[in-house]
This record gives sequence, C-alpha cells and structure tokens, in this order.
Amino acid sequence: MRIKWKIIVPMSCILILLVITTTIFSSLRFAKYTEILFDERIHIAANGLKKYMIDCEGDSKIAALAASTDIKIMSAVANRNKEEMISLLLSSMDLYHVDFFTITDEEGIVLARTHEQESYGDSVLSQKNIQEAINGNSYTCIEEGTVVKLSVRTSAPIYSAEGMLIGVISTGIRFDMNDTLDILKEHYGADFAVYYKGVRIATTLIKNGERIINVPPDSTAAERVNSTKKEFYGHAVVEDDNYNVFYLPLLDKQGEVFAIIGVGCSNEELLAERNAMQANVVIIGLSGLVFSVLVLLLITSRIIKPITRLSHLVAAATSGNFDIDVDKSDVSQDEIGSLTLDFYSLNRVIKSLTNDLSQLTHNLNIYGDITYSIGTDKYSGAYKEIVNGIKTLADSISMMKKAMAVMDYLDTMISVVDLDYNLLYLNNSLAEKFEIDRESCLGQKCYKVLRGLEEPCPVCQLPKILPDIASHPVVAYRAVWDDYTGMWLGGRAAAINW
Repeated sequence: MRIKWKIIVPMSCILILLVITTTIFSSLRFAKYTEILFDERIHIAANGLKKYMIDCEGDSKIAALAASTDIKIMSAVANRNKEEMISLLLSSMDLYHVDFFTITDEEGIVLARTHEQESYGDSVLSQKNIQEAINGNSYTCIEEGTVVKLSVRTSAPIYSAEGMLIGVISTGIRFDMNDTLDILKEHYGADFAVYYKGVRIATTLIKNGERIINVPPDSTAAERVNSTKKEFYGHAVVEDDNYNVFYLPLLDKQGEVFAIIGVGCSNEELLAERNAMQANVVIIGLSGLVFSVLVLLLITSRIIKPITRLSHLVAAATSGNFDIDVDKSDVSQDEIGSLTLDFYSLNRVIKSLTNDLSQLTHNLNIYGDITYSIGTDKYSGAYKEIVNGIKTLADSISMMKKAMAVMDYLDTMISVVDLDYNLLYLNNSLAEKFEIDRESCLGQKCYKVLRGLEEPCPVCQLPKILPDIASHPVVAYRAVWDDYTGMWLGGRAAAINW
C-alpha cells in the first residue's frame, strides 16, 4: 500500500467513526430533548385543564350564591313565575360566566331551566348538589345531570323573606359542549375530548370539517383509568397520529368513573422536526466527511510530492545515475526537504568517489601505473577512510603491476598459485615454454594447466611450505629431473603476500 493511502485510510476511518459517533450522540440528545418537550407540553395542558376547572368551580359558586340571594329571583321563585325566573337568570349568565341555571322547588322538582326552557317539572333530587342544597348547604361538584351530561356546577338554597326554604338554584359550566373545549384549546394549544360512558361526546378534533365524536377512548388508557381511578399520562395513537395524552377521570357519588376528560398534544410536527434534524445531522456529517477526505487527499498529495521526487532520485542513484540536479528553491522547508538535501549531498559524495575510482582504474588499465591523485580533503569520516584505503590499494596494485611487468622480461619461469593450487599469475617465459594462454588459464589448477594432470606434480614444493605457511618459509631445490619436460630443473618456492 502506498504511503498516501496509509495516511488517508486510517484518517478516513477515524473521521467516519467520529461522524457516526456524533450522529448517534446528536440523535439521542435531540430525541431526549423532544421527549422532555412532549412531556412538558402535555403537563402544561393538563395543569391548564385543572386550573380551568378550579376557575369554573369558583365562577359557578359565585353565580349560585349571588342568584340565591337576589331579591327579584327570590320573589319569582316564591311566586313560581317561570318566565320571570328565566328572564332574570338569562340576563346574568354573561355576568357570572356560566352556561346554565336550573331552579327547583324545595323537593327537587325543576321549576325552570335556562338551557332547556320547555323542559321542567321533572325531579333532579338524585343529584348530589341538589340534595346538599335542600339540606341548607351550598355545594360544588363535577356531576352528570338530567339534561346536562357533564358540568362543573354549584347549588345553593333559596330562602323566603321569612327564612323558609322555597327552592334550590343550580348553576355551572358545561363540559359536554364543544365551546368549552375550544376555549381550552385556544389557551393551551392542545386537543381536548370528553368521554361520557365510554363514548366521545365533545372534542376539538376535526376531520373533513366535522367533529370526531361517538368513538371510544384509547383502550389501554381507558382501562388503566377505569381500574385505578387515577390520572394517566402516556402515549396514544389518535386518528392515526402520535399523541402524548392525559386522561382525567371524573367520579360519581358512588366513587365510580362516569366520564373522562382527555387532553392530547400531537407529536407529529415535533417528530417530523426531529427526523429532519437527524437527517440534517447525517447529511452535514457526510458532507463534512467528504470535504475532510478531499482536503486530506490534497494535503497528503502535497506531502507525498516531495517524497515521490526523493524516491525518483534514490531510484536514479540506485541504477547508477549520479548526474542528479536538485532545484533547492523548490525544496520544501520541512523534514522531507532536509532529507532531500542530505540525499543530494550524499549523491555528490558518491559521484565524487565514482569519478575518483574511474580515474584510478583508467590509469591502471592504460598506463599500468597511477598518476592520478585523489584529494582526500573533500571527504570526511568513513568516506575519508575508504578513500585512503583505496589509495593504499591502488598503490599496492600499481607496485604489483610493475613487479609483474619486470617478471615478464625475465628468462626465469615464474608462477604464483594460491594454497589450493589455483593459478594467480605466470610470467611470459613460463607461458611460452608450456604454450598456454595466460589470460584464460588464471584461476585454474596449475597442475592441470601446465601438465594436464589431475593431481599436484611430483616436483611441486607447495606441500613442503604449507605446514609452516605462517612464517613465510622459502624452499630451494636444484637438479630435479622432470619427466614431463625432459629437463633437469632447479628453483625456489616461497610463501608471499599477493
């Protein structure tokens, strides 16, 4: 793998991990935030409903007490003047912010209703608030009625001027009508619904221009509320939308749930925002990743460029091309630039050594002597030691070539072999005597070249020298008959440094 990808691949993996981590972390934090927001919204709406119901209790109480002590109303009740009672009560409804008035006699028989004026004469004695008022107490509660299915109402006794109980007045705010729920929705931005005996009778939910009524509540929530008779906060699907919901159970005088007021905050917009946010985080993360990789490619390309150039210089030097020129103005001012300049300096030293060696070998090959002098002052350290060693070797070679040149002009036959009988040198006299080619025979066994034998010659003196070779012994011999040449031979054998 190229060094560029060794940088880019790990960095890209780190960036990908960072993007994934950031995306997951952001998504979890935003999801948690939206859950908190869902809970806050439904709690605000639920608390608003409770406060509104408390306000309704106060308004109904004020209205009931004020009407029960109004002289004109007391007179109309005493005279059982239905039209007068309705007229007086209708004029005061807006003043006290109530939806209805009901007046009964002292036995709970309805004398007049403002909301169903033609309906009277029936008994409402079964209602708790009427019973308490007949007993001389003002009483406020949330109760179902004969005509009004669900309301916050207060009842109060009506007395004659003589202090005799002549009737009961009951007033309140209806929760079985859409108008009350519309007011709540306007104030708290949530949807409201009233469930009476398991069926929705009033709601702010509208579909195709019509109120969505006559449907049951969420089964899980309704079962929970009916069994525990306590408030319930949770989630529900309402008309195919995700809602946070609150259900408030309303209990009758037997302590059983007879109605439920539901509050719901649709989560669809916030969920859409959350999903859009998460998608944006992913898109931004991927865009940042792509941009970072492109920047990384650009940076690594700029870093790799001088490394590539240095690699080409090294390759050229490795192949023997030392004619390398470096534009120092284009060298980066960093570690790679310093390495490039150091290599250029090394290349110059090697080039100089090569030139000096070429001159030496040229002198030796052409003239057999060395007239070229290497300037050691331009070298230092190990290079200087190498050059001095080369000079010493060259001088030795020069002396040896001179010695061999002298030996070629002697009539005496001379040969040089190593300790394994391999020919290293033979002079011209010996080559002519035995009619051999000096150049081709070097490195071959002397007894094979000179006599065609497969083992050392009988007259060979090397076995006598080998035992004491370290002391450079000299062995002389004379008058030795040689069957191969048919001559008496004499001579000298010695161990030398070659």
